[in-house]
Amino acid sequence: MKKTSFHFSIYFIVYILSGCEPGIRVNLSELITTKGLTYYKENRFTGVGYSGYDNASDQVLVEFVKGKKHGNSVSWYPDGQTKNSGKLDRGKKVGEHLGYWPDGSLRYKKSYNKKGLMHGKQEQWHMSGNLARLSNYNSGREDGHQKGWRENGELRYNYQIVNNKRYGFMGAKVCVLPSI
Repeated sequence: MKKTSFHFSIYFIVYILSGCEPGIRVNLSELITTKGLTYYKENRFTGVGYSGYDNASDQVLVEFVKGKKHGNSVSWYPDGQTKNSGKLDRGKKVGEHLGYWPDGSLRYKKSYNKKGLMHGKQEQWHMSGNLARLSNYNSGREDGHQKGWRENGELRYNYQIVNNKRYGFMGAKVCVLPSI
């Protein structure tokens, strides 16, 4: 089975299990977004928006309900490896969103509250698999301990946010004057 058909079949099953009737599948290039609402043939779009690669595999699938991104959103690399995935609620990111490097290893893990704001622990990795960033958010604002590392594992920054003020090591660049 082609990956495109397989991916669409998964979305169809999700619609059936959720009790919703499936909408139509339309290329994202045929959709028009105006003032935060997405339209297809002058009607608010309900269905699955997609774009694809030249090899007929899916590049992006996004679910829409009444003109808003609502439901699953997934994108892939040309070889079919998942690039990122997450859920949307009336156009806002909600819950856990995951991103992947081309080799399939985790690139980021981000959490969003019901208002679409980053909330809770956020993690990001270098392509090597080394942790790049560990941060905490509260309703879209940095809150608490924030830490970041360079690719080689050296500490890049380490600070805390307390009452909207930043305390700690912010990182520094070594500056060397050119010899004349």
